[in-house]
Amino acid sequence: AKTLFPYTTLFRSNPEPDTEDICMPACRRLQTMSLYGLFLALLTVSSPLLLAAPQAAPHIENVTIAPGGPALHLHGTIKGYAYADYLLCARQGQQMTVSLRASNSSTYFNVLPPGEQEALFNGSVSGDRFHGLLPQDGVYTVRVYLMRNAARRNAVTRYRLALELTKITVRQPGQKDMAPESCPQTALPVLPDELPSRNAR
Repeated sequence: AKTLFPYTTLFRSNPEPDTEDICMPACRRLQTMSLYGLFLALLTVSSPLLLAAPQAAPHIENVTIAPGGPALHLHGTIKGYAYADYLLCARQGQQMTVSLRASNSSTYFNVLPPGEQEALFNGSVSGDRFHGLLPQDGVYTVRVYLMRNAARRNAVTRYRLALELTKITVRQPGQKDMAPESCPQTALPVLPDELPSRNAR
């Protein structure tokens, strides 16, 4: 026989609880935990990107020094992780002298030999003056930079760099001084907004 009142379950004295009503709190907790887990996963993946230091474009400049002539004085400003590279041609047997003065005590310079990233002179270890005999022909790099403790604070430093290059003291057979016009000059990027170049002899 057909039931006259198909919804009589609504009028039971002890109705069975709805399965959906039981599930809702648990489902909400699961959804919350899933969203929280997703947030933690995204934070873990993105945190290195958020904490990574911005890479500032360097200032790179070719300079020419007459062997045995007066010192070349360079001055400018760097900020944060920016740095300044000064490239100069020199010969094996010449002596180079570099000295640095800066407004920020965390400012240093390195001298890099031709085609190498391992410093011939490291200012953060050896001080603010270099004087040494050059071991090979080629383009040497004098790099001015801020140490990490100052760079991460986006500190600013104003510096003055003095470069000198002697004539060859001990000549190899047939070896001559490298004339300034024979030094390769390459078109290099310059960052005038971050590092104005006001060079004078």
